[in-house]
Amino acid sequence: MFGGFRVIESVYLEEDGEPYTVRRSWRERLFTRPWHPFVTTRVVVPKIPYRGFLKLNATTVVVHPATLRELRDRTSLVEMSAIDPVGRTQD
Repeated sequence: MFGGFRVIESVYLEEDGEPYTVRRSWRERLFTRPWHPFVTTRVVVPKIPYRGFLKLNATTVVVHPATLRELRDRTSLVEMSAIDPVGRTQD
């Protein structure tokens, strides 16, 4: 439970990052199928954590673990800033 919601963590909540090209090694060029030894580069599309939530129903959300960790860190900082050094909460 987080903020009244039941949270399900899923590592499959990813989105495509910025694609970039890399040079293919001779081993990859010669020993992979389909055989295309003259193609020297390939495009790599990295996967990055999805920054949003998927709402399943009124009380359940699905979120990537990295996004949930960042959200918990941010809310703990907010809670810590709401307490002054004496220990009283600010209203």
